[in-house]
Amino acid sequence: MTRQGSWERKLWEDFTGYGRTVPTVALSTNNGAGDAFGRLRIANAVTVFDSQLQYDKQPLLWDEQLVGSATSTHLPNESSVEMAVTTALGDKVIRQTKAYHRYQPGKSQLILCTFLFGASQSGTNKMVGYGDANNGIFLGQDGGGQYVLLRNNVLGTPSDARKIYASEWNLIYPDFIIDFTKTQIFVADLEWLGVGRVRVGVNIDGVTTYIHEFLNANNLDSVYMTTANLPIRYEIENTTAVAASQSMKHICSTVVSEGGVEDTVAYPFSTELMDIPIPLGAGNAIIIFAARPSLTFNSIENRSVFEPKGYEVVVDGGTVVTQVLYNPTIVGGTWTPYDATVSAVEANSTVASYSGGINVGSSIIASGNKQAVSPVFGKTVTSRLPFGIGINADTPIPLALAAYATSNSVTASFAFQWEELR
Repeated sequence: MTRQGSWERKLWEDFTGYGRTVPTVALSTNNGAGDAFGRLRIANAVTVFDSQLQYDKQPLLWDEQLVGSATSTHLPNESSVEMAVTTALGDKVIRQTKAYHRYQPGKSQLILCTFLFGASQSGTNKMVGYGDANNGIFLGQDGGGQYVLLRNNVLGTPSDARKIYASEWNLIYPDFIIDFTKTQIFVADLEWLGVGRVRVGVNIDGVTTYIHEFLNANNLDSVYMTTANLPIRYEIENTTAVAASQSMKHICSTVVSEGGVEDTVAYPFSTELMDIPIPLGAGNAIIIFAARPSLTFNSIENRSVFEPKGYEVVVDGGTVVTQVLYNPTIVGGTWTPYDATVSAVEANSTVASYSGGINVGSSIIASGNKQAVSPVFGKTVTSRLPFGIGINADTPIPLALAAYATSNSVTASFAFQWEELR
């Protein structure tokens, strides 16, 4: 079996054996030695996201959608999730990261996903890749065989017109065989300044083989997809009633920025709530302020990043205990845009009641004291506790600041700060 990459390795051996230097073009055009911009992969790679499934299905990182009689089962001994459909039309499983991973222009974005498709079947579609229902780069399998897909929403309706089956892949050697009944490593990299190159491939035995590239500069009259800020997505779906039940396995994945990640300048916001009566006892705790991503911003599906930074508390009359709650269930109150013209966040400070949520940061503030608190926030933490709006853009994740007092007649004033990346 010959893989793209073997001739580069032979070329390296031939040249280095005679004390010569390998021509850069031989190592950086369409093989694993070069990134999406054609630069040799010598820069530091920075992990933007990673996920392993050893202990559970990572519900903090992944949204999951089950349709019909489809199932999703954690396989602890395989550190995988088996996504299965029956024979029924419409059965579907989607697993998609809650976070939409930021792309920085001028840097190659590298995506690696491990998976098992299994045998193909007419009427069952399986996909893995970097994208959602509107835009993205995927490797897939259906009754027609294996394909690569560059999906776009440039005209306002998702288009899968750039779906290319294996017989038309433009980078693969004729005798290169990928056995999709065995586990594989999906590889994709892209340059996105609205235009640029996208490559899809696999990595076998440490050699990355690109099987197809989409060239999107000097040949289109628009951007090739709406955005490169996208999630990782695994999907299996019956598009018709089928002959036999099918499954695929979701294993491990990562998103890497090649060339590092610059600190992106974000939009800063803050709000204040003054002289709030604080009830006595943990059982009577109230939410002082809650925030969550708006479903839309400027009438566009909101996939921007909400990044809490911290809060401040001034207490009068006793001691106050505060808790930062990730994804509580909030009942009542009114969610209103913080500022619909400039902010993609909505707030609620009139909550009737709440339950649940993960306590990700507590503080105890005595009377007469002021305390600034930011122990749990920042890019590192929000990459593990993402604030998304769900696969179908209808389930925003809130963050809430709750408080209670240890004595009667206590009041407190609060300030809450966050940043937004778009």
